[in-house]
Amino acid sequence: MTIIRPPAVAGTFYPADADLLRSEIDGLIDAALHSGIAQQETTTPKAIIVPHAGLMFSGSLAALGFATVRALKDTIKRIVIIGPAHRMAFQGIALARADQFATPLGNMRCDLPALQKALALPHVQMLDEAHTLEHGLEIELPFIQRLFGEDADIGIVPLLVSRCSPRQVHEVIEKLWGGPETLIVISSD
Repeated sequence: MTIIRPPAVAGTFYPADADLLRSEIDGLIDAALHSGIAQQETTTPKAIIVPHAGLMFSGSLAALGFATVRALKDTIKRIVIIGPAHRMAFQGIALARADQFATPLGNMRCDLPALQKALALPHVQMLDEAHTLEHGLEIELPFIQRLFGEDADIGIVPLLVSRCSPRQVHEVIEKLWGGPETLIVISSD
């Protein structure tokens, strides 16, 4: 049985209608690609930091971040998404017991082997409740789907951070760093 984490903020942080969402994300990415900032990029980063407010507030800045990794479209197979928990406090880093995360654009497959690798760390736990209403990771998914392709075979590793040390976050990033097939997305306030 496939476990799908449904969208929690479709219709509030971003459009719930797939066509409207595509149009909005595509417009933001197109504007970012044609900005002077995106055109100045000479290297492709391994990790990006992007905001996670509603699209109307931070979409253009998030699009600038994602535009810097557009050259990796045919290389990326795993995207580790790390962000702060907003709805629930807990010790450590939380994973969701999900095989896929859904958006109006479709489902994104979770990289289950990578999740198991993270779960081997003592400060990483399964905690579905932390993910249930969380927006900080979900808001990045439509950008990933539009930039890399809605049908791209990319696995995501959604990690929520609550009460833990920078060293513990470093450990999980180091464990999942991978090679050129892995992109790290830090979802930030």
